[in-house]
Amino acid sequence: MTEGLWQDPEQAKEQDFQHLIEQAHKNGAQLEREHVQVLSDLSAEQVRRWRDVWMRLPVGTRRRIVALCDRLLEDDPRLSFFEVGRIALEDEDAEVREYGLRLIGIEDLEARSVVPLLIRHLWDEAPMVRARAAEELGRFVLQGMVDQMPFALLRKAVAALLYILHEEPPTAPVWAQALMAVGYAAPRGLGEFLEFAYYQGDIALRCAALVAMGRTLDPAWKRYILADLQHPHPKVRAAAAEAAGFAEVREALDDVLYLLTDASKEVRMAAAWAVSELAEEDEHFEILEQAWRQAQEEDEIEALEAALQNLEFRLMRREWSLLELALKDEWERGQPPTLDLREAQNGASNGNGSKASSPTSDPDEPGSAGAA
Repeated sequence: MTEGLWQDPEQAKEQDFQHLIEQAHKNGAQLEREHVQVLSDLSAEQVRRWRDVWMRLPVGTRRRIVALCDRLLEDDPRLSFFEVGRIALEDEDAEVREYGLRLIGIEDLEARSVVPLLIRHLWDEAPMVRARAAEELGRFVLQGMVDQMPFALLRKAVAALLYILHEEPPTAPVWAQALMAVGYAAPRGLGEFLEFAYYQGDIALRCAALVAMGRTLDPAWKRYILADLQHPHPKVRAAAAEAAGFAEVREALDDVLYLLTDASKEVRMAAAWAVSELAEEDEHFEILEQAWRQAQEEDEIEALEAALQNLEFRLMRREWSLLELALKDEWERGQPPTLDLREAQNGASNGNGSKASSPTSDPDEPGSAGAA
């Protein structure tokens, strides 16, 4: 990167941009994240020049650049590699195109700028690209369901995903991703696809069905999720934990707490987030904290830290809600607001309800749930 005394930021960026181009041509295998960060927020002129340079670079260099941009975005979402991603989508290499979808999908941009590109690549020639397009499209379906995307665009996205479910074979990677993505919208008739995937005897499809069941927020699928928290396959247990957390299946709390000690790291990580969504007491925070102390691998440590932050926020919000209700009650009774927050907490801890019982019907019997 450019060093030395202060200089005009645009001039410094241009120098770094030119340096990247030279390094990419000479020794692309040695590029690091600090080299490609300059690709964030390119000017229109720089975008034009980068497009000219791009296809003259070796495929290995192109793959490395988009992978580095992807890692930078994960660490700092304030960066924007949207134009780099759009150029990558035109690449002849499938791996580069898949990264291109990640670069445009993770951006905090208006859906109208991204969704049409994602829909178009649902029909890419490469299965891995099609699956990625469906996965990234799911995030925008969720946005549409909370009124953060125009309804017309949401309808197009859901229609495209449903077309995949109707016309593509379930063995295609895009099918499972489309099922999970459209789960957020829970369109009419989805239940038929969920039961079909659940009972196919294929682990990947069963996992996709469980995740989609959770995303529908439909209580009809609760017994499936609860039953599979104890499934012998770790991927199924992880999917069930994810579904339980997203759908806030309170009856699953004891099971997901137990899964924090599962032999599978994937299951433990999914259970950690589920606990952070379901827990209501300080003792649950302490259990998560203990799991964090015992974690050894970096990705599991990061997952537990994120879960701890989420649970801490939820517990804090709950405390303030209790305090607000107590103060409001005192005002209505004409008394001065003198409540100690600890009293509100103690009162809440004395009023916990009992856990719901386990499902009585067997989800391994086809047709035991209604259509979603």
